[in-house]
Amino acid sequence: MPGLAAWSAILDALPAHWRVDDPKFDPRRNRWNVTAMAEDDGDVRPPDTVSGAGKSALAALVDLASRLPAVPHPAGSSTDELEHVRQQVLGIGRGDSPAGQP
Repeated sequence: MPGLAAWSAILDALPAHWRVDDPKFDPRRNRWNVTAMAEDDGDVRPPDTVSGAGKSALAALVDLASRLPAVPHPAGSSTDELEHVRQQVLGIGRGDSPAGQP
């Protein structure tokens, strides 16, 4: 369950419109790395990134989760974004009720 908790912490801290790559092992440095990055907005400069590293994939995820809260969240978090999409899909907030619910 620690891996699930680490991913949950990452998703809670991840800014909206960002994504996270799978952890990868770097044999030259003998460590795991995982990177979160902003959507490419077509600008000339590369997208913003934040990386975590550790002796295991879990350690890299925990490191990334500890670094993400320092990233600005101008559009909210990815959790906020997912909740907004969920509400749109279910029709919540428009006076509609989800299918099968009163």
